[in-house]
Amino acid sequence: MRLSIPFAVVILALAQQACSRSHSVEDTAADIISAVNSGDSRALWAMTSTRSKNTLSEQLSGLKSNLAGREHLNRYLGLELSDSEIESLTAEDFFVHMMASDPGWGVQQLELVRVELVDVDDDYEVARVIYQAEGKDGVNILIKEDGQWRFDYDF
Repeated sequence: MRLSIPFAVVILALAQQACSRSHSVEDTAADIISAVNSGDSRALWAMTSTRSKNTLSEQLSGLKSNLAGREHLNRYLGLELSDSEIESLTAEDFFVHMMASDPGWGVQQLELVRVELVDVDDDYEVARVIYQAEGKDGVNILIKEDGQWRFDYDF
């Protein structure tokens, strides 16, 4: 079967449009729960909002800036990093170490209960993700940033 050029162009345009669509808020919530359940902190970092990443970066810079902060950082993460290792620590690395230091990380299994769109802020579309872990409800916030739903702990 031979496709005409205009028909092929329409098919390619539709395929590109389908691939470029953003995940729904429910899909993103499920992806986040999956990353948490598998202990994939780098995947969770990739789904984190820019403003949350910026906040974490600022916190890390503050800890790096003095001896007490660097000592606290090592105690908090349960590591023995040298000053030069701490200096080269990125916000993503800090996030990964922070998640790994949580005894429940990758062990505790979350179950998605529901996703609710909420009207909290004029600057962002906001969704509340309700999940269960060990029989208790928990809540995470997602915000829509540049057309993509992102995990946001800074809200």
